[in-house]
Amino acid sequence: MKYFLIPVCALAVSQALSAAQNSDGEFTVAVEAGLESDSQLTVEEIDQYEATSDIARHLQLEAEGDWQAGSNFNIKAGYNYMSKSYQDNPDFDLDIGRLYGDVSYDFTEVTLGTNHHSIDAKLAGDSFLDMSRTGFYAGRLFANSFYVRAELLDIEKTFNTLSDRDANADVIALDAYYFFNQGLSFIAFGLENEEETAQVNYYSYDADNYRATYSNEFNWLSKRNQLKLNWRYYQRDYQGIYPDIEESREDTRNSFSLTWDLFFNDSLSLITHLEQTYSESNLPSADYDATQISLILRAEF
Repeated sequence: MKYFLIPVCALAVSQALSAAQNSDGEFTVAVEAGLESDSQLTVEEIDQYEATSDIARHLQLEAEGDWQAGSNFNIKAGYNYMSKSYQDNPDFDLDIGRLYGDVSYDFTEVTLGTNHHSIDAKLAGDSFLDMSRTGFYAGRLFANSFYVRAELLDIEKTFNTLSDRDANADVIALDAYYFFNQGLSFIAFGLENEEETAQVNYYSYDADNYRATYSNEFNWLSKRNQLKLNWRYYQRDYQGIYPDIEESREDTRNSFSLTWDLFFNDSLSLITHLEQTYSESNLPSADYDATQISLILRAEF
């Protein structure tokens, strides 16, 4: 079924890109540029860690089309490119491209949909990861203020030079949102159960992931502002004996972040982001604390 989704999502892309000429569609383009300071350099997917700080140049381009076919059928598609280049540690430079499509239908009681994401990642200028993410979801809005969404995900990872890490993951996700303050604020909670099976057993793991978000939009200095507080936590239990520590690997991670968006007008905003991560692991290199601070200018058209 997931292979059937690829041409479906390709159709979604072509339809959504035509939304600019369609009275029922919207097409947006966004550009971000800024700086990011990291106290700990990490590429989690391949356990590449460096206990040093550095500053990176951040660049991001986005293009998205949203096409409403009638009152119930919706198609969304787009492309996202993100580049992060460090001053002193080019081995951690990342370039990530993501092509995605989403098709949904709003029934009377529930919205059903499917999506597909195709991701290509480069590390230090060389391709290192191809990933596909296919989802099937159902969502429902209650009393115009409470929204619940359940999703089944299939994720495939292929590493260009580290085939032992090639993996397939099955994920069950549940998210709930409560909107208030006339829709200007919301609280969200989410949880996931993930089972990832890699080519080599000790890279396989079972994980539980939890997240929470508080978002509030308000006026200050005669400008629109948005403040977001996020919390993420996961626990991973790896299978087999990890060679470097001669026992099964166990990871937990707590992450707290604060994001402030200051909108100068409908098109231009300044994003300030602060994130603190506490990673605990019996693999010494994955046991660390990290602080990330970023300042980004965003233009959306």
